[in-house]
Formats: sequence, structure tokens, C-alpha cells
Amino acid sequence: MGVSKQLKQLSKDTLFYGLGSALQRFISFFLFPIYTRVLTQAEFGAQDLVSTAITITSYFLILGLDSGTARHYYDAKTPADKKKILSTWLWFELFISLPICVLLIALAQPICILIFNDSALAPFFWLGIARLPFSLITKVSTMTLRLTFQSQKFSIISAAGVLVQALAAIYLVTILRMGVTGVFLAYMIASVFRAALGIGFTHKYFGLVFSKAWLKPMLAFGLPLVPASLSLWVLNYSNRYFLARLATLSDVGLLAAGVRISSIVTLIISAFQIAWGAFAYSLIEDERLAKRTYSKVLTYFLLVSLLATVSLTIFAREAVLVLAGPAYELSASLVPWLCYASIAWGAVYIVGMGYGIAKKSYHTTISTVVAAVANTGLNFLLIPKWGIAGAAASTMLGNLTALIYSYYTGQRYFSVSYEFRKAFTLVGMATAVIATGILIDRSWTAWSPEILLYKIPLYAAFVAGLFIFGIISRAEVNRVRGYLVTKFAELGTK
Repeated sequence: MGVSKQLKQLSKDTLFYGLGSALQRFISFFLFPIYTRVLTQAEFGAQDLVSTAITITSYFLILGLDSGTARHYYDAKTPADKKKILSTWLWFELFISLPICVLLIALAQPICILIFNDSALAPFFWLGIARLPFSLITKVSTMTLRLTFQSQKFSIISAAGVLVQALAAIYLVTILRMGVTGVFLAYMIASVFRAALGIGFTHKYFGLVFSKAWLKPMLAFGLPLVPASLSLWVLNYSNRYFLARLATLSDVGLLAAGVRISSIVTLIISAFQIAWGAFAYSLIEDERLAKRTYSKVLTYFLLVSLLATVSLTIFAREAVLVLAGPAYELSASLVPWLCYASIAWGAVYIVGMGYGIAKKSYHTTISTVVAAVANTGLNFLLIPKWGIAGAAASTMLGNLTALIYSYYTGQRYFSVSYEFRKAFTLVGMATAVIATGILIDRSWTAWSPEILLYKIPLYAAFVAGLFIFGIISRAEVNRVRGYLVTKFAELGTK
């Protein structure tokens, strides 16, 4: 199978993963203006703080076994061994997570005093922890679908889950007026639903079997990633806690709003990341094909993600005003930093494949620890001076640190000739256009429709530049258009 066919397979998986994630982001955007109008900025910031604490807890409970399972699944030569790998992960995960979650629930109040300096957040923390076992079951089942290339079923779980969450949130938050409690109850209901649906789709891949022989190498690969998960949390979420102590919960709410807006770009990147891991490892038996494919994938990844970033950041002010209202207008200035942070981290998955292939997963830990240390130092330095802008900039620079380390280390194990001329041209063009857009916004203290007369031509100039500087050609656009039309036609006939 040639590079073009490999890229088509990757694009197909990304499309299906993206469809599920797209609905999830759509629902998130649908709920976003509701939350910003029903909850105060401080309440919106509080639910974001607790949610990030639940996220880091889940990182620990997974123990890196998602990556360990993905890396060793294709080493298994028989269906029976593949079943052992997946079953071992499921039963070990439940055995570890259930008692830990019970303990965390029992200690919810002192934990909240320690972490948040606010015992009033304990009920929200309790609800968040209670849904973790269901979230982990969903993690195992959706990873199983990814490893068996069942992207349609994956997207069904994502889509159905967010629909249930949205309906529950609307009822609990807007009708029953349960506030932040309603937000976390909606998360719980959706988590239970996703877990049930996931097991329904994947139960045939599990059995009452447990293999210590497979668990050992899976943990050996995955455990070094646990510190990386902690560092990743520090890298992308610790700025909330710096803001909570160096500023206010309202500032946390503004940062959370900026994150919600930038999540449009994160949607594209996360869909790619979901598809990329299993796909990239499946190519390693043909080294030449893998290297050519990885090179093209980085170029197209930057093209799509930067095009989305420019589209969003130029009109970020308008998006914030429509979705969140004037009270959150300052969050628009955070969007470029946050989008670039997401792009840098997405690129890590591509350029760092070398040490993944060599089974040197400790480099993931090193890269994220180094980046987290840089991020922490920058938070101390920039937040007192720049506030929420300093928090967003620190996240972007930290992710860039991880990208630089991953590139140079990955090349040592698996050297790939990337298309750097196109890559640097893309980044330079996007940065220049985004900076110009920021200057346009700053020229009008109060928003005016006249601003669009400058922004729309600016965006058109960026798109034209993609062709002028040879980033893409009309032939490539026609090929992509024809491929997408064919795939959507196939979906319509099923």
C-alpha cells in the first residue's frame, strides 16, 4: 500500500473520529453560552478547576496502560492473545480504580481544602470522582474500537454520549437550576451511558482471563508515562491553579472561556490524535513507507490546523461576543496562544514517533517533565505581569518546549525528512495574519461591524498565500475534494 493509500486510510479514520468529536464540540458550544449566562464567572471557573482535578486523577488511574496496550496489541499474533491483552487491561483497571475512588470520595473535603483552599467544592469533587470508573470502562472500550479500526462505532459512542450529556445538562442546569451540581450530574449520567454503550459494542473482545505475562510489558511501557501524564496536566491545566491563587476565580472563568473557544481547533487535532497512534504503529514493518507517510502527515497536519487557527483567531472576538457575551470579551485575546499550544502538542505525536517505535517511552516523560518545569517557571514569571494572557502564553511556550525535545529525540531513533520549508512558511504566514488581526481588534475599543471589512480580506489573503507560496496546489485540493465527495456518497448508501 503506497503513501497516498495510507493517507486515505488515516483521513477516513480521522473523519469518523472527527464526526463524533465534532458533535461533542458542537454540544459543548451549545452549552457554553448557557453556562456563561446561568453561572457566574466564579462558578464557571470553579467547575473548570474541579474538572481539571478529575482529569489528572484519571491520568494516574490509567497508569499509561492505554499506550501500553496500543503498543503491544499488534505484537500479539493470535486472536486469543489479543483478547488476553484487552481483558487484562480491563480487569486490572477496575481492580485498581474502584478502591482508590472510594478513598478519594471519603476524603473529598480535606482534599478540596488542600488543592482548592475551598471545602465548598467537595460535593462537586465527589461527583467527579464517582464517575471515573465508568469513564475508565469507556476508555478501554473505545481504545478497543480504535485498535480494531471500528471508527464508526467509536463516533457513535462519542455522539450519543454528548447528546445525553447535553439533554441532562439543559434539564438540570436551566430547568431545575441546580447550578454547578447540575453540570457534574450531567457528566455522571453521560459517563454511565457511554460505558454501557462501549461494553455493548466491544464485549466480544473481553473474557474472564488475566495474563501476568502480558501485563508486565504493558506496564513497563505505560508506567513511565504516568509522570508524563502528571507533567502534561501541569503543562496544560496548572495555570488555573496559579490564577486561583495569584488572581481570582473570575480570571479562571475567563481562561476557561478562551479554552472553550479554542477547542474548535482542538477538535481537529484530537480527532487526528485518536486516529494517528494505531495507524502510525501499523506502518512500522515498512520503514521506507512509514518515513514518507510521517513526513507528509506533518505537512498536512500543520496545513489543516493552522488554517483552522487563523479562521478562528481572526474572528475570536466576534465568537466570544456571540457565545459568551461582553463580560467574557477579554478571553478572545487568549485564543491564539491556546490554539498554538494545541498545535505544538499535536505535532509532538508525529515527530516523537521515533522513540515510540523504539519502545523508549521514557522520552515522553522527559519531554513533558521538561516542558512542565518550563511552564511552571513561566507561570510564576508571566501571570503576575500579564494575568490571564501570561497563563495562556506559558502554556503555549511549554508545549513548544515539548515539541522541540520530541523532534530531536525522535530523529535519533527514526530519522524522517520533514518538509520544513512548507512548515516554516505556514507558521510564518499564520503568525503574521493573526498579529495583524489582533492589531485590527485593538483599533476599536467597542466592537463595530466595520471591523469585518478589514478582517475578511485579511483572511482571504492568507488563503491565497497558501497557493502563492506553494503550500498547496489546485490539484491537491481537487484530489481531496473528490475523495471526500466519494466517501460521503458511500456513507449515504450504507
